[in-house]
Amino acid sequence: MLFVPATAQRPYHVLVTSGVSDEPMTVPAGHEALNRAELLIALPRDWPLSEESFKDEANYWPLRWLKIVGRLPHQYQTWIGMGHTIPHGDPPEPIADTQFVGVMLSAPFWLPGEFFGLKTQSGDVITFYTLVPLYAEEMDLKLKKGADELEKRFDERDIGFILDTRRKNVAKKKSWFS
Repeated sequence: MLFVPATAQRPYHVLVTSGVSDEPMTVPAGHEALNRAELLIALPRDWPLSEESFKDEANYWPLRWLKIVGRLPHQYQTWIGMGHTIPHGDPPEPIADTQFVGVMLSAPFWLPGEFFGLKTQSGDVITFYTLVPLYAEEMDLKLKKGADELEKRFDERDIGFILDTRRKNVAKKKSWFS
């Protein structure tokens, strides 16, 4: 796991997997260019990141989910890609002390374009995906209407890319107060 600490210009930490892309994923025909991936998540500057704080699952779960999702393609000879969702169990249960019940993979729109795909010396391209935690209603919306609809609602509600465990649920109807 790579750790990019917050700075004055970038007031959030970034955690990035390292090793998911070491081996190619088993991708469907026509998707060969997406056979290597790494994952990332942006955490608020004040997110507890000490070894001691990681003993509490409320602090550790973003790292755990990067590991869980990163291992999936190699454990099950499958692939992970844009818009894929991974539930927390069947039926899905809340992750740690949140109301999130799974995650979706999204493009890291908040990073410069060259981070979408990094060409290695060997010529392979590593695609980067952001882990986006989802509420149950958002997971259902994505399964019914697709990732584009969910992304559109994130944009409309101005949901940022930095993890916010109390963010608005974009699958619920807007009210005057939301």
